[in-house]
Amino acid sequence: MFILLVRGLTLPGASAGLRFFFTPQWSRLLDPAVWYAAVTQSFFSLGVGFGALTTYSSYNKFHHNSYKDALIISFADTFTSVLAGTVIFAILGHLSYELGVPVKDVVKSGAGLAFVSYPEVISKFDIAPQIFSILFFLMLITLGFGSATGLISNVITVICDAFPNFRRSYVTAITSIAGLLIGLVYVTPGGQPLLELVDYYGGSLLVLILALIEIIAIAWVYGASNVIKDLNMMLKTDLGYYWKICWTVIVPVSLSLILSYAIYDYKPVSYDSIVLPVFAQSIGWAMTALGVTLVPVFMIVKACQNRDGSGSVFSSSINWGPKVTEDWSDWIRSKEVTPRWVELPEIQKAKVEINSEVEEKGSICLEFNQDIHNFSPSEQDESLAFNNSSRLLPSTKLDFNIEHSETFYICESESLN
Repeated sequence: MFILLVRGLTLPGASAGLRFFFTPQWSRLLDPAVWYAAVTQSFFSLGVGFGALTTYSSYNKFHHNSYKDALIISFADTFTSVLAGTVIFAILGHLSYELGVPVKDVVKSGAGLAFVSYPEVISKFDIAPQIFSILFFLMLITLGFGSATGLISNVITVICDAFPNFRRSYVTAITSIAGLLIGLVYVTPGGQPLLELVDYYGGSLLVLILALIEIIAIAWVYGASNVIKDLNMMLKTDLGYYWKICWTVIVPVSLSLILSYAIYDYKPVSYDSIVLPVFAQSIGWAMTALGVTLVPVFMIVKACQNRDGSGSVFSSSINWGPKVTEDWSDWIRSKEVTPRWVELPEIQKAKVEINSEVEEKGSICLEFNQDIHNFSPSEQDESLAFNNSSRLLPSTKLDFNIEHSETFYICESESLN
């Protein structure tokens, strides 16, 4: 990229392209189309809303500093985008100089930037242009493989998590072959218009809708305060109110306004100034509707699973929380409120003033392993014959005094029979 930058800057007319690139047009900030294009580009560039970031982060250690990673990736992505834009517009300035047309009319956005602009500057190399051509397209295919790997890994992880008995190697092979066969459609003579159709309906519009639903679920259903507490405990830092305001107000409102504009100012997808037929547009809308419909479908499935009233669609499951025991204990301690079914001594003593001594009637030692938070009353030993099985792990009442050691929690009860 730096080699292309140096060669591009030395071409005649490059300065005109750079002036076009770096000269701000402040009036365009009032154009909603600019914000829509900027958001969709950021989503594609950073992979926001596609699930790949969530999938890869699940492989990190629990206390891994993802906050630092996010900052590094954001700044690196911005720098790379500016670098690539400088190279491209230097080349466009040169083409404008040779063709005698304005820079904005040289080449349109899309695949033409990668397969017209870059090869143009490579052809201007005086020394071994063929070698640089090979290196450039190797770089291009490497970037493509990187993006494809992230998205495909997301699909593979979802399938393997939903069906643990499936061998990951088989799932990877089938998913990759399916992606290859589907991708062959885009290299046919009509593949480019189809790519534009899928990019708009299955990429930009659908991802924007799902990202809005996701931020509402995180910030308002689960709660931004809970998210900040969890991240503070995981990252051992204090995120403050800035992120809470962003997640609860700025991001949802911005995405809602941008999405509303995209729907209000809808124009059928076109290719080479030719509007695609109504049948193709209908397939695109069906693609978007299918992706959005999955959200209420899974909500209905969740509601059917909780018909006994044990939980709400919007409540977290009993398995929610860190997997490792030590992390889970730290997570419980980080909560300001008393947990639903486990009380640790620090929380108990902070919230309840013990005015009388409790007569000791028995003690139970429970070994906390990685599956302690998966414990349910149905797993109890029937020989214990408790009158109220749900009292084995206390609720919000002071039924137990719990002493913590490295391996055991010792529960002293006044009500166990």
